[in-house]
Amino acid sequence: MGLLQQASLVITPNAVKAGKLYSVVPIDGTGDLTVARNTSATRVNSAGLIETVGNNIARLDYSNGSCPSILVEPQRTNLNLYSEDLANAYWFKFQSSILANADISPSGDFTADKIVEDTTNNFHSIFIDRLTFSIGQSLTRSVYLKADNRSWVSLAIAESGTYYRAYFNLSNGTIGNVSSSITASIEQAANGYYKCIITRVLTTTSPSSFAIELASDNGKNIYLGNGTSGVFVWGAQLEAGSNATSYIPTTTSTVTRVEDRNNIVLTNKPFWNKNNFTIYWEGTFLNGSYNQATFGFGNSTDIVAIGASICFYNNGVGVFSKQDGTSPGGLVIGSPLPNGSKYKLIIKREGTEIKWFRNGVLLGVRTGEVVDYAYLGLNSGGSTYYLDKSFMIPSSLTDQQCINLTTL
Repeated sequence: MGLLQQASLVITPNAVKAGKLYSVVPIDGTGDLTVARNTSATRVNSAGLIETVGNNIARLDYSNGSCPSILVEPQRTNLNLYSEDLANAYWFKFQSSILANADISPSGDFTADKIVEDTTNNFHSIFIDRLTFSIGQSLTRSVYLKADNRSWVSLAIAESGTYYRAYFNLSNGTIGNVSSSITASIEQAANGYYKCIITRVLTTTSPSSFAIELASDNGKNIYLGNGTSGVFVWGAQLEAGSNATSYIPTTTSTVTRVEDRNNIVLTNKPFWNKNNFTIYWEGTFLNGSYNQATFGFGNSTDIVAIGASICFYNNGVGVFSKQDGTSPGGLVIGSPLPNGSKYKLIIKREGTEIKWFRNGVLLGVRTGEVVDYAYLGLNSGGSTYYLDKSFMIPSSLTDQQCINLTTL
């Protein structure tokens, strides 16, 4: 019998409704996960378009290809108003103008604007101005952009009059010059657009500006305009954090998307074996801090006070953490993987022994913990990741089976 045939719980990006992520196994509803996110959120659908899903609906996202993954993200706020209305006076125009509703956007709607250069020999840009943040704050700017006679564009963050930029080639989806104090990335989106992203850790408390600048070539943002060329633009986002998350539309005010939380309490489930089990996750870790994949346990009366969690976090590091603060408090196992890494993870228990495996390697061992109360959480906790599948076998696989199963 194959391993999946032995599984008593199988979770895949399958069927969802408000408040529920259906398990593939069992089919009687006892393995379904509770989904809690009391705001709407966006996803990339099977057609490759960005669409909004309602409150408490798990996001089956197709960003990674033709098959969906479960998208899990932390709470974020889009601080940029009028994210799809760049003609609004909220956006300052410098030697440029906005042609509203000029192209089909990555959402499939005719709502993308065009930044049009004037005929001066100067900068040609639009920007939002005089936003104040704290020293050490990480800010990430992301915008969907598409070439139209101009192929190059830069995104800039200004502090105390100094501009920090990254240049993007919208013809081939590559990155040009990048200031040493920022990071930049680019992702392909629907309808010929690219999601261009920059991140900077601020060094002053002075008001900051955030500009979208046309360019005639890599590093050349001062040039003689022709009055008609430019780029299409849609979905401007500014968020506090070290990575870009899914698009959050705004109009007259900032908008917050709360974190994704998908949970199931395993205790007393007919498919749960507290003394012998193997739990497997497979997905891609994008960015964040902790709790990308968690198995929590404790006694039957107070998981918070005397419980603990076993999880993989901080780019796939294994961790054992006592929630009541007693020793060891936090046992960290393994070195981090780079952002964007694929991971295959296993936590297994046999008798009193618990082991972690990641990508074909045994990371560590823990013994002597009570497992009278247990839950499985596919939650954000500060991390962004795609989950492809998870399953539980009500027995402990051998170490070699775990190594084979998690080897990429």
